[in-house]
Amino acid sequence: MTKRPQITILPDLAMAGCYSSMRMRYSGGMEPAPAPTPSLQKRRNAVAAFAYLVFFAPLLTAAKYDSFVLYHVKQSIGLVITGLAAQGIISILGYWGVGFGIILILVWILRIFLAAQAALGIVNAWQGEMKPLPLIGLYSSRL
Repeated sequence: MTKRPQITILPDLAMAGCYSSMRMRYSGGMEPAPAPTPSLQKRRNAVAAFAYLVFFAPLLTAAKYDSFVLYHVKQSIGLVITGLAAQGIISILGYWGVGFGIILILVWILRIFLAAQAALGIVNAWQGEMKPLPLIGLYSSRL
């Protein structure tokens, strides 16, 4: 009995950055998928870096099928969840009457931390690396 090849649909990223056309790759030993071109790699890295600014934007395009872009989208979603949770904790502390000066210092520490994490994620995505963000990256990759 012969084994039928499985068909996997992959986005064809060569179409002017719009990810509109699709190509098929056969996994039954037929034709290997071509390596991405340098311009395609740059476009892919730019979409992944943009995920740290607007985390849901790559999910509205066909780039959502790219595992590299999805990895950075998950990292940025983890960054947003961490920021919202920390801001909620700081707000609760302020409601309980913790001193205004302490709350102000905590807010600025949180802002600097989130900005540094986002900048590190953008640099990693732009360089084509799949490194987890420090402190939150391992938890974000589980999303």
